[in-house]
Amino acid sequence: MSFNLFSNLIILQWGKYIGNGNVGDTANVTVGTVTFPITFSNTCNVISIGTSATLNTSINSLSNTSFKIQVKNIHNSNVNSGTFYWISIGF
Repeated sequence: MSFNLFSNLIILQWGKYIGNGNVGDTANVTVGTVTFPITFSNTCNVISIGTSATLNTSINSLSNTSFKIQVKNIHNSNVNSGTFYWISIGF
């Protein structure tokens, strides 16, 4: 994980998270919590996430210190939750 603090106080943070197991059905499953390298002073305004698995991915419980990765297996087959790449912008 890494970050960049710009002179106008905008913070850009990014990283990789490795999921913690298999997602075996179509239920929404929280696969992990990512803690930002540094705390956003006010809020994280934008976050984007991608994954190496064939899953619908969403963000849950976003705060100025962390967020949870939630997935839904759209193929109803047992797949590994995979590796997630994320980037966030805030101030």
